[in-house]
Amino acid sequence: MREIRFRALIYCATCGEHGFQHWVWNGQQFIEDGISRPCQCPLKCEMDGKIQQYTGLEDKNGKSIYEGDIVDYQEKKWVVEFDDGEVLVWWLDCGEHKCGSELNRCDTDYYQVIGSIHENPELLGE
Repeated sequence: MREIRFRALIYCATCGEHGFQHWVWNGQQFIEDGISRPCQCPLKCEMDGKIQQYTGLEDKNGKSIYEGDIVDYQEKKWVVEFDDGEVLVWWLDCGEHKCGSELNRCDTDYYQVIGSIHENPELLGE
């Protein structure tokens, strides 16, 4: 069974740096499971409201894959999404059509997380 985890992008209003807040489901409730502070500013960081769910998969380097992640596969960029309980990847350079496929455990040996749509929007090429 897949571990139920979420993360949310946080930001520092002082310096503009970003990091992630993490939660894990312990069977009864979500508990905080760490924070990666983006900076050393004395003010508290704030969540920006974009919550992403863990897919239960890891990339070729063992990094957890979350919805909203941008992954590299065969020198192409793909965005990870959940759709009706399945984990999908969508190719960013497909033109007018939306090209995608299901991401499963066998595929992840070839994928590498290179960012997320919220943390690295420049990777989207828009």
